[in-house]
Amino acid sequence: MHLLHLNKPNREPTEFFRSRWTHAGPDVGQFFQQFVPNQYAVGFCWRCQVIGGGEESRTTPFENQSRPVQEIIAKNAEVLLELFEETVPLELDLMRASGKIILQSDIKSIDLEARVEGDLPALRESMGRRHHAKWLEQFQADLATGKRSDPDHRGAKPYEDLPEIELLVMKVQVLANRRVLGSLAKADYKIVRSSAEKRSS
Repeated sequence: MHLLHLNKPNREPTEFFRSRWTHAGPDVGQFFQQFVPNQYAVGFCWRCQVIGGGEESRTTPFENQSRPVQEIIAKNAEVLLELFEETVPLELDLMRASGKIILQSDIKSIDLEARVEGDLPALRESMGRRHHAKWLEQFQADLATGKRSDPDHRGAKPYEDLPEIELLVMKVQVLANRRVLGSLAKADYKIVRSSAEKRSS
């Protein structure tokens, strides 16, 4: 869930167009509009705070981001939902269970190597690689269409060539993804899980 930094604030109500995670239905549409800022706060901002070392400076409140940056965040949200959809439903359940535990944990007590109840450590690197590949695909598409202008982004490399800070980012992002799942209300999680069920059937 890498992010281009902000320009000027935009506090106007927003609706975001979906081009990747395109399931139909009023509940789905409403869910996505709420999911965009929520996953940013619960996932991206939490990730930056866990990593520290200056990453905290990237945690500008969603409503203070410029509209172009909000749209990038919305694309990142679609990437995340697509990643969830391509995950086996039972694995999603386990990720959600561990995410609820992570939600209750103090940032200072987070151990990136520890096994969390409900977690599957063997899936962590696989999830990180899949997430990065999807993000990089979207990043390159946005560069090609002029929606982004940061080709030197430190994360814009194949997973094997990522600098240490980005490898750490992806390690924490995997936990952040679980945290996002754990934060969803039952009805919202049902929407996410049903898309994974349809994909796996």
